Order: sequence, then structure tokens, then C-alpha cells
Amino acid sequence: MSIFESVKPLFAAALLLLSAACSAAPASLPTARLRVVVTFSVLGDFVGRVAGGMADINVLVPAGGDAHEYEPAPSDVVRIADADVIVENGVGFEAWLDMLYQSSGSKATRIIASEGIKLREVAEGRTVHDPHIWHDVRNAIRMVNNIAEAFARADAPNAVQYQANAAKYVAELDALDAEIAAKIGTLSESQRRIVTTHDSLGYFGARYGVEMIGSVIDSVSTESGEPSAQEMAALIEKIHTQHVQAIFVENMSNPRLVERVAQEAGVRVGGELFTDALGAPGSVYATYIDAMRANVRTLSEAVK
Repeated sequence: MSIFESVKPLFAAALLLLSAACSAAPASLPTARLRVVVTFSVLGDFVGRVAGGMADINVLVPAGGDAHEYEPAPSDVVRIADADVIVENGVGFEAWLDMLYQSSGSKATRIIASEGIKLREVAEGRTVHDPHIWHDVRNAIRMVNNIAEAFARADAPNAVQYQANAAKYVAELDALDAEIAAKIGTLSESQRRIVTTHDSLGYFGARYGVEMIGSVIDSVSTESGEPSAQEMAALIEKIHTQHVQAIFVENMSNPRLVERVAQEAGVRVGGELFTDALGAPGSVYATYIDAMRANVRTLSEAVK
């Protein structure tokens, strides 16, 4: 069953919720605050920094959630219908969003944060684009600026403040980009060869000089099935020939498959990386900047 077929019953339920809400509540004047729906937690952090408390923000896929495998709930249809703007990554990352948007009857403006970013291509039987653009901090900067420009258009009275908030955040991101480059630069060439759960760090590798030898799930999506015995053997051979020192688990993936590959290859599991989602509030992965720093620290400590 496709994701679209699986969510159809939810839309029928959501329409009943919308109908009940409209009949029960009196008409009200439009809110002065921008009503924003964001698809997943990394974008939620970007949006929160740009909005600076001037918008009501709903994040559909919460911290720790996997946007690749997300199944919308009826309440999500109501959120989409009520939004002024929707912020999405694009590049096929939220495969469920188009149907959710259409079924809700929403008139919200869709902001595609990846607009204008040069995309990485990967071959998975066919050529697809890698959606994990935020792992290159320069792309995150472009995403933040895209959000700020769209918010300024959607809420003109607060345009100057959105742009000021974005400029302050971009300065922090510029510093983060330099910090990561310097930290990775202390590693030898052999220490910068890694394997992850799925193909999520291609942009990171290209920007900071980390060579992605392979991934346990040979796909940019976690929805792909487990590797065959032949694929597993080929990956283990790569690990041996390229002298990979560690394999890394990703936070939204089952670690057992990675642990099995590590055991058979005779290398250690280097730790957990937060790739497709942020961590819980209060954790060292709770914001984009914190998660990127923690990932670099995990990578560095595992190979030294």
C-alpha cells in the first residue's frame, strides 16, 4: 500500500473535524499573527529563529520523527487548512505533503526552503535528487534567507523584523560553517572516511571533505528495505579496502542493522548522528546549530 492510499481515511476524518469546527465556532476576524505550518523539526528551528516569536508555528513531524515515513493524522489536515503559510523542504523529502495540502482545501502559501540550492544527484536505479540539503551550512543559510523573504511578503508590517532576525541567525551560521570546516580539517584523510545508516550526509561530505564510503541502506530515503546479502558483502568489502574506522547510526533508524554490519566488518559503531531530525528540547541536539556541533564532535571522537 502506498503512503497516499494509507492516508486517505485520515482525510475523510479530518473533513468531519473541519466541518464541525466551522459550524460550532462563530466567525472571527483574521489573526494578526502569521499562522505557520512547518513540515519537520530542522525547518521548525529555522522558522522559529526567523519568526522570533511573531508567528504561531506548528511542526508536523516532531523532534526525533522520520519525515520519510511520516503518516499524517486528521489533525494535520486541520492545521494545513488553517495556515497562512506552509514551510517545506521540497526535493521530494515530504512525499505525503501534496495530497495532504490538496485534501485540506488550504489556501496557504507554500514556501519551498530549498529554492535556488544546487542539488546533489544520486543514482538509485534512476537518478534522484538528495533532499538532505541542510547538512551543508551554506545551504542552511540560503534556506533561512528564503524563509525570511517569504515571511516578509506574507506579513509586510513585520518584514523588517523578520529580515533582522534572519541576519542575526545567518551570522551564527557563518561562524558554525567555519567551525565545522576547522574541526574536520584536523582529521587525516583516512579518518574522514565514514559509513552511515542511509545516504543522508552527501552535502556534508562534499562541503567539509568527509568521504562517504557507503551507507547500510543504499538510498536517500529510510523507506528503502534492508540490503541484500550481496549488497551487505559489497559494503563490508568497501569498509575493509577503504580502511573505514567507524560506522554511524542515525537517530531515526533502527541501530541493529548497523551493529550487524559493524560486527561483520570488524569495526566499531562510532555513535549516533542526528541527520533527518533534531533531538528533544533540552538535549544537545535540540537546535540545528547544537545538532551539527554534536554530530561533528561524535564523528571526530569516533575516529581518533
